Amino acid sequence: MSSFIIQAPNSMKSAKRLLTLLLCLTTCVCFGQTVNNISKKAYLNSLETLYEEGRYCYVETGNKSQLKHVIDAYEAAIQQGLSDNIITKDDIDSLLIDVKKNKLLGDYNYLKADQGSSSAILAERYYMDALAITKDEAYARSLDVFYYQFVMHQELAQLYYKLERYQDAYNEMRAADSLSSHVYDDDEALEFTAQLAMCKARVGLFDEATDDINEVIGHYKAKNTERYGEAIRKKAKILMLQQESEGTGMAAPNDVLKYYKEYFALKKDDALKKLSTMNAEDREQYWMRIRPFAVDCYRLEGTDPAFLYDVTLFSKSLLIDYEPSKKPQNVTWKQVRKKLQNGDCALEFIQYEKYGEKQMGALVLKKAGEPQFVKIGQVEALKNIKLSHNLTLYQVVSSDDPEIKDVLYNDSTVFQSIWTPELLKAIGEDTRRLYFSPDGLFHQIAIEYMLPEQSQLKSSNLYRLTSTRQLLEKNDRKGVKNMNMLAIGNINFFELNGDQSQTAYDNDIQALQYLKSIRGSFPKLSKKFDETIGIDSIYHNGKVTSLYGTDATETNFARMASQYRIIHISTHGYFGSRTRYGTDLIPASYDESLSQNLIALSGANFNLKAKSDSVFVGTKYDGILSAREIAQMDLSNVDLIVLSACQSGLGFLTDDGIYGLQRGLKSAGVKGIVVSLWSVNAATTSELMKAFYYYMQTEDMHTAFNHAREALLTSRNANSEFDFPPNYKDYNEYGLNTSAPQFSSAFILIDVR
Repeated sequence: MSSFIIQAPNSMKSAKRLLTLLLCLTTCVCFGQTVNNISKKAYLNSLETLYEEGRYCYVETGNKSQLKHVIDAYEAAIQQGLSDNIITKDDIDSLLIDVKKNKLLGDYNYLKADQGSSSAILAERYYMDALAITKDEAYARSLDVFYYQFVMHQELAQLYYKLERYQDAYNEMRAADSLSSHVYDDDEALEFTAQLAMCKARVGLFDEATDDINEVIGHYKAKNTERYGEAIRKKAKILMLQQESEGTGMAAPNDVLKYYKEYFALKKDDALKKLSTMNAEDREQYWMRIRPFAVDCYRLEGTDPAFLYDVTLFSKSLLIDYEPSKKPQNVTWKQVRKKLQNGDCALEFIQYEKYGEKQMGALVLKKAGEPQFVKIGQVEALKNIKLSHNLTLYQVVSSDDPEIKDVLYNDSTVFQSIWTPELLKAIGEDTRRLYFSPDGLFHQIAIEYMLPEQSQLKSSNLYRLTSTRQLLEKNDRKGVKNMNMLAIGNINFFELNGDQSQTAYDNDIQALQYLKSIRGSFPKLSKKFDETIGIDSIYHNGKVTSLYGTDATETNFARMASQYRIIHISTHGYFGSRTRYGTDLIPASYDESLSQNLIALSGANFNLKAKSDSVFVGTKYDGILSAREIAQMDLSNVDLIVLSACQSGLGFLTDDGIYGLQRGLKSAGVKGIVVSLWSVNAATTSELMKAFYYYMQTEDMHTAFNHAREALLTSRNANSEFDFPPNYKDYNEYGLNTSAPQFSSAFILIDVR
């Protein structure tokens, strides 16, 4: 989310500063208290500091919600200052306060611009309003006016660049360039020149772009700085655009690769030094700044697959595959290959953009040799595959109707489009175990259950991982019968047990407010099909702790979860966002979509129906456990968490992974996960889970899960080793075909091998 030039002030290095400033300023301004007892100078200093915090939210974190708080406080401060005669309208004009207010409003809408065209239109309007104020004749003699004209032209350019209106972006940068003499910082001037070079490349002025970026690179004597790294990354991008452009000359792929490798070495070294001190949200903020590099590298495709494999391992270590207590490791494809056994194959799917279109590819690594790159095809073509009933693949994947899933998982066309002949050839007929990490659309499809009939692989031999770097993790999850378990079920959503105390994290009030806004509630689950009832008689090692009824609270979960190796929760899940795709990464702890991916615990309905804070205090646990809240926990002791609930594996799908309960659990350090991809049937889910724990008494988790699924697939023929209980007939008498994909393919197993 970085601006072209504008940088956060050095004094604003922590989000905690924002909270302190907001508290300070709102105490004297926003809650109606008089400000007459403070000097005008102190008031204006506070106002300016608040504006700088708005810049910090925009430039450094991309934090929409906190930026909105800043804007509200800034506007309230202006009104209060006017009403208390601390400032006058002339002060607002002479100090360009309205310019700054419009800039902050433009920044806020810029951050939302990928969510809909209305935000882009608003951002453009606010930026242009700010620019219009600076061009008023009354300010003609103010040097600050020239600076803010310079800034607003840049912001418009950045907006147009984001919207792929490259000619408009170039025009705005030229307008800013005419004012660049009013920029006094050499580093800012160099960064401006680098961004101007990018705009020139986008409109085909490659020679000028190359001259500009070479000039910038030549100014940096130290070759290990972040600014130098950004300059060489931009040069690689310019060369790549030239290479991909038709009729304008071809840059050598090796030149592009050389610069990207140099940049990658710099960033990896920097990350290994810094990541051990970063929490999850810090890592994601860090990733925002280097994401363009990874996206561009994939456009190299088969030029150097080994390099791309290392980039993929590095990227996923920042985004998905990390624990709060884990030190960063320099993992390479050679280390992954070393962990492969005979008959093993590691596969990283990658979604990337080339020629303006999203593409899907795969990096394939075997026990011998180097990685191979396989191009699968255009993502749009995959999404538009025609299925029966005149449905497309994307329509089926996006649908919440479980019955419609049969259309997808019974269609051989889809199988062949995902597991293409070229991909199967690269995997090889000698492969017996395939470890794969999905990307993009494949996060939302159980592709491990969609192998072509002619494939030598079986679903039971496929291992879904967040990253194949998982192969370097110690695999101590065999012989799980001795692991203790926390089983949560038969939940009373309607009553409280009186225990709502806080422990480790703040309640996610956004999740509660979101569900209230849509009048959400959770129906009672049938005790008849609750697999946690009597689970100790199936998984009988004497180490099962159960939380039922009103004891199944968010408080108890937060207090007890880290003490157990296995956690099983039978409840309702909810995925609120219907927008499956995005273009920009948003830090997990700030992203409201993580407040719309949640499960329900005891008291959830009670608090949803509460009419006032006198009944429920928002800072206390509310029985709604969101992905945002989970991400703040330390669950690194948990080997497996099973979310036996609807839609628990869904989330807001970005180019950088899936934002939902999966992301929250991995951020918390959970090792293995079982989640669902759509709304599930209570009866068949219950039997799948019971069979899972039955087999887990003697088998490792992966084998047990696949045997449980096979039991569901064959139960109607009475060929299953698992002894389904007598009441199974009570619900199967309705003729449920339990082998249908809507029942048998809803749950996936992640990071268990």
